[in-house]
Amino acid sequence: MPSLQAKHTRNCALGRPWTPFAAAVDGCTCALGPVYYVVVREGSRAQKLRAGRNRKEAERALRKTAVALDEGDFRMQTTIAFSAWGDRWLGSLERKSSTIRSYRPTINLASEVFGSTPVRRLTPEHISRLNRVMRAKELSASTRAKHLRVLGACLQAALRHGFAGRNPVRDLPSSERPRPERKEAAYFTNEETPRLFAEFEPGLHRVLFLTALKTGMRQGELIAL
Repeated sequence: MPSLQAKHTRNCALGRPWTPFAAAVDGCTCALGPVYYVVVREGSRAQKLRAGRNRKEAERALRKTAVALDEGDFRMQTTIAFSAWGDRWLGSLERKSSTIRSYRPTINLASEVFGSTPVRRLTPEHISRLNRVMRAKELSASTRAKHLRVLGACLQAALRHGFAGRNPVRDLPSSERPRPERKEAAYFTNEETPRLFAEFEPGLHRVLFLTALKTGMRQGELIAL
């Protein structure tokens, strides 16, 4: 059966880092209180899952873990650094090479911030820190949002493979998520279109613009045609 333990700071008067849940607050002088963990043992291995500082939330996490164990849905998490997992994830993708290359800047940027931090220890605070770094680099809101989407997919895969217990990108509060500005697409009105074509002499350009108007083809497609 899983159990609850409390982790204390180095300066705590208790003088030891770990205590049982029941005695966690007895004599504790941690400024914010101890951090609770659900501990799962499997043979000689022990998995400590952070449950936060709230005692009721910790007890709820304990019950949830106990149910998962009873139903056979719990898997012990394997430790892997984010930088290693990011490379492994990119190498496993069944996508176009151009798509994978477009994901590489996200992994590189996240590796700068997370580095050797184990994937299973990443929290929403790590994601918030990454967002602050991206703002410092003056990346636009739309670019930051794209990086978070890619990172979310990367960490969701880590969860599926048993390297994490949750996806911190999904746990990031909505108030801390980048909000790209929505820009309305530019277009010609029914009144403007005749005026536009009145300026074209018969020839290639008129044909190209007329084809674009009738088919909705993009510039690259028109040039190829």
